[in-house]
Amino acid sequence: MKRGQLYLLLGGFLALLTAILAGTLLLPKEAATPPETRSGTPEPPFGRDSAILPIPSLSQEELQSGKVLLGEKLFNDAQLSGDGTISCASCHIHPYGGDDGQKVSIGMGGAHGEVNAPTVFN
Repeated sequence: MKRGQLYLLLGGFLALLTAILAGTLLLPKEAATPPETRSGTPEPPFGRDSAILPIPSLSQEELQSGKVLLGEKLFNDAQLSGDGTISCASCHIHPYGGDDGQKVSIGMGGAHGEVNAPTVFN
């Protein structure tokens, strides 16, 4: 194995290890709780051991919290784009499943991207 290949393999391993540690330390404890122990949450459609879990419901109090309101404002704020014309919500459209349904997303000035907007759900 050449030195460059070894460095690439080692770098990939370290990136994977970092992602696992970050996920373990940063995920809320509820995300690690088995679905059947959450009150009122049904079993995920893909089985108990699936990585895909239902989107947790928030209480009315949590929905009105400052963090949620700030996040909603920033998500819909076109001033954050380079030319002030599009927001995150321009491509991540909640009624369309959190994406825009396009083959590639269209950005500032009508420029076509290289990929589509992935869903923002879950």
